[in-house]
Amino acid sequence: MLLTTNDKKQWDEALLKLPTNLQDVYYSCDYYKIYENTSDSKGMCFLYEEDSEIYLYPFLKTKIKEDYTFDSTIYFDIEGAYGYNGPLSNSDDEQFLKNAESTFLESCYMENIIAEFTRFNPVLKNHNFANYFTKIKVNKNIVLDLSIDDIWMNAYEQSTRKNIKKAERNGLSTYSVLAKEIKDDEMVAFTNIYKDTMNRKNASDNYYFSETYFKEISRIVNNAKFYFTKYENKIVSCELVLIGTEIVYSFLGGTLSDYFNLRANDILKHCIINESMQSGLKYYCLGGGTTIEDGIFKYKKCFAKNGIHDFYIGKKIHNQKVYDEVINKWDILFPDKVNVYKNYLLKYKN
Repeated sequence: MLLTTNDKKQWDEALLKLPTNLQDVYYSCDYYKIYENTSDSKGMCFLYEEDSEIYLYPFLKTKIKEDYTFDSTIYFDIEGAYGYNGPLSNSDDEQFLKNAESTFLESCYMENIIAEFTRFNPVLKNHNFANYFTKIKVNKNIVLDLSIDDIWMNAYEQSTRKNIKKAERNGLSTYSVLAKEIKDDEMVAFTNIYKDTMNRKNASDNYYFSETYFKEISRIVNNAKFYFTKYENKIVSCELVLIGTEIVYSFLGGTLSDYFNLRANDILKHCIINESMQSGLKYYCLGGGTTIEDGIFKYKKCFAKNGIHDFYIGKKIHNQKVYDEVINKWDILFPDKVNVYKNYLLKYKN
């Protein structure tokens, strides 16, 4: 069964049938509604059930540009929304999973899906039962176990402890606000700092989320929070986190470069960790770097020195003939981008 965001009640009820740890914010109807409202994609969810066994898989369905196809048929691709995705199930029964996957693959054929891409969740490890994908370990992510006894001493590196103390001596302060309660000036500050951070990193276009996007998160998602660090009454660092039933996710944020030396982001993450522990959450997923062992990865690892988790992506070409035609047409139209995006399954979206 394929659900749309118009089937919110059924989607939500299906998610609640899964074990508590799998009732994650990244798989909610509300989360996919954000992308439907801010892009040309359609939020959908494949649902398969046999008695009490359930298989649930949200994704975005996007029309392939007609410039890239060679006949009058309308084709689509599917991928998870930004963050972590992939199928979830409360069953590890091989026959049930085979039945669910064969039904899903049949629906992809009927819906003219040519290709599929997903980023598996490193905490939920749902790559373990997504068998029809080509699964590739592409990176490492950092996940802090919030149940560790004395995180300050046993999870943080010494350098992180020193940086947090330095931030406190420098007079920096932190606070959080529920996304639905964020003020206009806070949203402006967040958006500007995030954009400045992306400019500094020479980020690709798909990381430049608009203020409209952040406002949609604030309007729709109940379990999201903005964290801010202030120096002399000015917001200098910020982070948006998404909160699941057990996991808090570092989502998007940034720091003004003039305030790096004050350790504004260190004290910000320390605040997130303390509040998450007090809320009874079990894990803080900080994500990874652009590549394994780059500066961003090493920085995040300083908050969870033993928290390295493998990160997998999944690829599936459903219609090789049409997919090859689309790629060939894109290669001809954008020869300057061929090498840049050579490893991207859905590179024709760039």
